[in-house]
Amino acid sequence: MFIDFLGDIINALIKHPPKKKMPPLVKTRRPKIYKMVLERRFLGSKSTIGKLFLDGIYICNTLEDTIRETKIYGKTAIPYGTYEVVITYSPKYKRQLPRLQNVPGYTGILIHPGNSPKDTHGCILPGTYKESRLNWVGGSRKAFNKVFKKLKLVKKQGKKIRLEII
Repeated sequence: MFIDFLGDIINALIKHPPKKKMPPLVKTRRPKIYKMVLERRFLGSKSTIGKLFLDGIYICNTLEDTIRETKIYGKTAIPYGTYEVVITYSPKYKRQLPRLQNVPGYTGILIHPGNSPKDTHGCILPGTYKESRLNWVGGSRKAFNKVFKKLKLVKKQGKKIRLEII
């Protein structure tokens, strides 16, 4: 019964083929930009605590210097905005690290392990847990390794990485 039904369909198609050609399958392209978002949550007098999202998924907490109206070298969080992230060698840390590009008034802004404001020097420190009243993030190496592994994979795919700080 089912075979007869299929036979009828095939015969109908042979006698009356479709007039329109089916469009070729189009491969969808993945975006060439990978988006990170750092959402600042606690703006303290000694530090700034935030949450880091990679491609829309929460990945870890962050610690930065405090936000100031007047920049103090090595003690001020970078301005809100969107920055390209590249992976480059850091002579100070003697390893590859994510580096933010074209931050107005700043140079050498990295994402690297650390726990307290004295470790930041203007950079972003990832951590698995936070203590905002102590101006501290813990599990920083573990969080950094998770972030860095993902960013290296994205770079290997030929995508650009952008970090938006909100």
